[in-house]
Amino acid sequence: MEDLSESTPEPSVLDWLKSLFKLKPLPIPERAAAGPVVELRRVVAQPAALPSTQVDIRKWAGQLRLPVALLLAFIAQVGLELHKNVRGSVLLYLLAGGLIGWSLWAGELDRETEKTKVERSWRTWIDLRYLAGGIILSGLTYLASGDNTFRFSTLVFWVLAILATGRAFWQGKPPTARLSSGVREFLGKPRIKVSIGASTLLALAAFGLAAGFRYARLADVPYEMTSDHAEKILDIIDVLNGQTSIFFPRNAGREAMQFYTTAAAVHWFGAELDFLTLKRVTATAGLLALPFIYLFGREIGGRKVGLATMALTGIAYWPNVIGRVGLRATFYPLLLAPTLYFLVRGLRARRQNDFVLSGFFLGAAIYSYTSARLAPLVVILAVLLYVVHRESKGHRLQALRWLGVAGLMAVVVAAPFLRAAYQMPDQVFFRTVTRVTEMERSLDGTVTGIFFNNVLEALKM
Repeated sequence: MEDLSESTPEPSVLDWLKSLFKLKPLPIPERAAAGPVVELRRVVAQPAALPSTQVDIRKWAGQLRLPVALLLAFIAQVGLELHKNVRGSVLLYLLAGGLIGWSLWAGELDRETEKTKVERSWRTWIDLRYLAGGIILSGLTYLASGDNTFRFSTLVFWVLAILATGRAFWQGKPPTARLSSGVREFLGKPRIKVSIGASTLLALAAFGLAAGFRYARLADVPYEMTSDHAEKILDIIDVLNGQTSIFFPRNAGREAMQFYTTAAAVHWFGAELDFLTLKRVTATAGLLALPFIYLFGREIGGRKVGLATMALTGIAYWPNVIGRVGLRATFYPLLLAPTLYFLVRGLRARRQNDFVLSGFFLGAAIYSYTSARLAPLVVILAVLLYVVHRESKGHRLQALRWLGVAGLMAVVVAAPFLRAAYQMPDQVFFRTVTRVTEMERSLDGTVTGIFFNNVLEALKM
């Protein structure tokens, strides 16, 4: 009987009531489940709190490495700004560097955020750890950019701020991770596959034609320098002599990009510091803008539009004049083209990563030419036009968030320039103020009339 009761299922309450009506009550098992319950309680009662507490304390202490390093670096930079206790500031910098290295070695920056059952919506598009680091490093960059000077500490904080802010908004694996995995895969199994279609050949032909327009007889046309070129050569000499300015106040004020790229050509590639080198650098800058102009046109209207846009820009009068004349204005299209390309691609494909890249190039453009200060208005207007269009239905708030991502990224990249503009506004804004107001000379007409006339002339160009 006992073996039979063990093999049959336990009777229910209904079965027991039926047995009472039949006057054959079923026996009720009293301690069939007692053994397993006792065993379960014994397992649960085992003490394991002490090791868990120790692990939590270690994890908590490990997460403090990077914030403490940033705090030490901030204190060190303030000490250097005040010119007090330089040795102590250097020691704090070394300690901060050691903590950052320790954090990198421990994999603190690559550790994924633990997922919980209740996950907030911001976790899907922002990493607050990297964002906090990017904001702190941007503040350090701003402080280290005093006296209108790029220092070594400025560059370190600046690069780290850009990387941290970009990583805070980047979705998926960062480009460095994909690049390293691609390199490892290629080294493991080297293979190169090249496929060139008719559209690619046409694009290469258009690019080659534009290169001919940019470089043909460059030494002779234009032939002579103007006073602007002489002023530029003086600024480049200052850079080669170690004067690393953020903004160059000579000749009514100029942005820095042309001077550093030309100084790099002289220092690293052995180019002569002359008019021809100025023209070669600007012609190359204008030529490098064409691939992004092609991509921008393709994003707007397809391959044919992209090809026509690049070909016409490559042979057009004004882009060639600006590129061949050795003036810094040609660096502006070089950075505006990728800004607009990634902006339009991000709106079309609804990818946040494109807005990170658009914001990066938007911030970098501020170092190219004075007109770049109007580029943020172009980006804002483009996003607002997208928001009011029916195509953005269901994604309007998301588009405004993307605009904020691009704007914050641009501010981080522009941090050194913003410090220079704060410290010397008269010099930074002198060229702009004298061109749009009557500060230097009386206007030739009404503001509205001049504006629409300039728009007409631009369309004719």
